[in-house]
This record gives sequence, C-alpha cells and structure tokens, in this order.
Amino acid sequence: MRTADILSYLAANRERIAAAPGFRVLVLRDVTVEPLAAPLRYCLAEHGLRAEVTFGGYGTAVQDAMRATGAKWDLVLVFFALEELAPDYDVTGLDAAEVAERLRQELESIAAACQATVLVPTFPPPLSGYPLRRDPGLADQIRAVNDRLREAVHGAPYPVRLLDLALVLGGLGWERALDPRSWYLHRLPFSGAALQLIAREAALLGAEQRGHLKKCIVLDCDDTLWGGIVGEVGPERIELHPREFPGSAFYDFQKRLVALSKQGILLCLCSKNDEEQVFAVLDRHPHCRLRREHLAAWRVNWRPKPENLRELAEELGLGLDSILFVDDQPRELEAARMLFPDICCVLTPQERHALPALLDRFFSIAEPQEEDLRRLVAVQADATRLRERARHGGSLDAYLASLATVASVHRMRREEVARACRLSQRTNQFNLTMRRYSEGELLNRCQDPSYAAFTLSVRDRFGDLGLVGVLVARRENATAEIEALFVSCRALGRNAEDAFTRACLDDLRKQWRPSRWRAAYMAAARNGQVERFWERFNFSAMRTDAGTKILEADQIRTAEALGRHVELTD
Repeated sequence: MRTADILSYLAANRERIAAAPGFRVLVLRDVTVEPLAAPLRYCLAEHGLRAEVTFGGYGTAVQDAMRATGAKWDLVLVFFALEELAPDYDVTGLDAAEVAERLRQELESIAAACQATVLVPTFPPPLSGYPLRRDPGLADQIRAVNDRLREAVHGAPYPVRLLDLALVLGGLGWERALDPRSWYLHRLPFSGAALQLIAREAALLGAEQRGHLKKCIVLDCDDTLWGGIVGEVGPERIELHPREFPGSAFYDFQKRLVALSKQGILLCLCSKNDEEQVFAVLDRHPHCRLRREHLAAWRVNWRPKPENLRELAEELGLGLDSILFVDDQPRELEAARMLFPDICCVLTPQERHALPALLDRFFSIAEPQEEDLRRLVAVQADATRLRERARHGGSLDAYLASLATVASVHRMRREEVARACRLSQRTNQFNLTMRRYSEGELLNRCQDPSYAAFTLSVRDRFGDLGLVGVLVARRENATAEIEALFVSCRALGRNAEDAFTRACLDDLRKQWRPSRWRAAYMAAARNGQVERFWERFNFSAMRTDAGTKILEADQIRTAEALGRHVELTD
C-alpha cells in the first residue's frame, strides 16, 4: 500500500480511530525508523486500536527506557543495529555469544524499566555494501547472532517477543526490503514496503495483547472461494485449479484458509446461493481444498447477510468484533458495516493474484497446537449440546447433569505452556485481570516456588474441549494473590469455572496456608459478566487502583455447591 493511501485512510477514519481504545507504543532504536509511525497507526486501527507512538533518541535505548519508568506502555519496539554494537563487524567478524549476551542484558533492563511487552527484530544483512556472497562466513555469524537472540527471547522470564525479519520480509527479498540510499542519507535501513510489514506484525502482537485478534472468518462463496457464479456455470465450470490462473489464486486462498483453521480460527460461510450447489463444490470438486468438515457453521440462503451474520455469531458464542467478513460485493459489506460496526469487513480483491495474501495482515504465522486442532471439533460438538439443552426444556440442572462434565485440574505442565499462553491472548469474556502472558513468563511461573499455575481441561459425553482455563497465583509473605484467571468461553455455562477456581483455592490453602487472600478485577469491553465473580468466594472489594478493583478476604468460601454437576479429577 502506498504511503498516500495509508494517510488517506487515517484521515477518512479519524473519528472512528479517535474513539478506539488507546495503545501506547515506545520505539527505542539504534537506527532511524520514524516513517514506521503511519503504517503502525494504520495497522493498529484495523484491529480497533488507536496507536500512540513515541520514539526514543538515537542510540540511547536503555537510557530512554530508564527515563520512561513509571509510564504505562503497551508495547516497546526495540531496533538494535549491529553497526552500532560492533562498528567494524563486516570486516573483523562477530562474536555471536558476546553480542547475544549484551543484547540479553539490555533487553532485560528495558523490560524491567518499561513493564511492557518488548518486541525485538532479528538482524538483517549489512547495509555497507559488503557482499555476503563473497564471505559466507559473515552470513553464518549474523545467523548465529540471530539464533542466540532467539534462544534468549524464548527462555526469557519477562515478556519479550522476537520479530523474525527473514520470515516477515521474505516475500520482498532483502534487495527490496533494505534501502542503502536511505541508510547512508538518514540511517534508515528499511524500505517503505518493509516498514509496512514490520508494522503489520507489531500490530498483530498488539491485537493479541488486547484480545482483538479475529477468531472467525465468514466467507462469501462466488468470486471469493472460487471464480464465477456456481448457480450460473455449475460446480464443474467454476474457476478453481492448482495451476491454471485465475483458479490457482482461489486454490491457494483456500489452502491458506485451511491452514488458519488448523490454528484454531473458525471458518463459516455466508452466501446468497443454493446450498446444494455450494456443497456440491465443497464435497465433490476435485480441486476444492476447503471441505465441509473445515466449517464451524454456515448460512447459505437468500436472506439478508447481516441477519445471517448475527445468527452465526450467536450460534458460535462470539462477539461481532471477533468476526472477519470477506465478500466480493461492496454493498454487502456496507450493509454489514452499517448494522454491525464491530464486524471487520474485507473486500475480495479484483486483482486475483492478491487474494492468497488477503488475510495475512489479520493473522500471524503460527504453528498449529494440538489444542487448536481440537477447536473446530469442539465447536461442532457444541451444536449437539444445544440440541440436548433444548430437549431438557427450561431445566438447567437437568441439562448440566446430562452433560456428565469432567474437569481435570492440575499444576501447569511444561507441554501445556504454549496452549496456555495462546489462551491468555484470546480470552476476553471470562478474564478477570485481562493479563496476557508470553511463553517465557508462564514457564517462569511454573518453575518459581513463589508462584502456582494451574490448568483446567474439560470433557463431557459429547467430546473433549481440551485445555480451557488457567489460574496463576503468587505468594507474598502470608498473602496469596490471584494474578490471573481466565477461562475460554467454550467452557462457560456449565459451572466448570466455579469448580476450577474452588479446586485451585483449596490447593493453595493446603500448600501455602495464607492468612490473607487478594484478587483483582479489571473492567474491559467484554468481561462485565465476571465483575462480581470473586464475591462467590467471599472476597470483598477494598479499593480501586488505576481502574482495577482490588478484592481481599481473610477466609475464602469453597463450598462444593460452587461447581455442581462437574466431576473433578487430578
């Protein structure tokens, strides 16, 4: 996207962006990166956040972080430069261990001072014109520094994430991503296109932190999943082929959708079409990669699409702001946007070659976790549960008893850390403190004896919901403080959250024997249902600190009635 288009978007949407929640970004740097501000504001605005970007001085990252102590930052973006760390590295070489250790120490100081998530990019090739192809040893040294940096970030006990530039900028190639002219003139290493991609990844992390990531993609069919109108040309003559353009663009777009479904993103159809013909494509077309089993739900009919979108959100138990709606008709998108401003609407591009990468700005590159692979199966099982609830009429007790819910509660295991981390980033409705964790932070809490981290996994007679809840507590002298409690909306409505909390508090009471308990509730856009949750366990509100309600108790209540119809194991 051209810079002019970004500025035009920001100007046209000024009022909407001004009303969005603020997201404060501090940029610390050894290089010039001020042109990052506009694309960062644009990308965060697409996720419903208003960026407030502050740049530190040139080459003073740690000092600026120390001066920023006490300010509330959401994200700290740190651009180190090998040219500053080792000015003659392209001639004398690099000591990867020494450079990585210095970086680790500086990142630790920055994280401690700013008390925010730190995002640090890897190092690109040198911009001095020194050709790596003539010295592969130097390329190996830069790769070794990046590997050491990756190891330091992965195991860090503070919130720090790595931005892999080789991965993020791979589509551009280094020749288009790096700009030697601007480097020599302004010490600006990156091209405008590269800065947009860096901003996109930083914004994705911001959306992840605030729980603004999209959970569901709702797709039109004709000229979105395939070329042509299936009702006119028939299932056999639509444009969809692995090698023949433009069908190949739709084919690759479907592959991307299937990959996202394996990451736990829900896929739905909302199409004005004949259902039989649509499923003739999904079930029988030889080149269709998206199949019926990949779908969480669908509405294929001739009703207004906003009406169908509302029904899909209700069926899946999602907020409208969790939905990404993709359609090739601007009037359909505008109708949805007018009625439901929270839905993010995306127009299918007329340039078919741009279709496969259409959703990249909304979803990061991630390896699917086993728990994510269960998500679609769990959502489909929810439809069976709805029918079971209807069968019991108005008796909630009879319905809950019929589910035969079993909850497994235990101290968090190392293999559960990745899933627990992602759950913290996605959970909004039942999230008491809106705390988001990195894998390193959770791993540190599993190993630190002053902390206790628990997980909740749930299954019933209709299926296994997997790991759906986390509670993290901290011991400070004789006080037990609940640092975080979040439970996936998939598990709500069956008293599992009560049974989980009761089990965790009982364990803490036996192990720590605290004389005082402390918990918190931070109000957010979608967690109002849990404002009075701690009162069930005898906590009372004591004060409000920076918008967070602090609750305390001398004696907690963990009666077995809290969590009835749930069998606890472990």
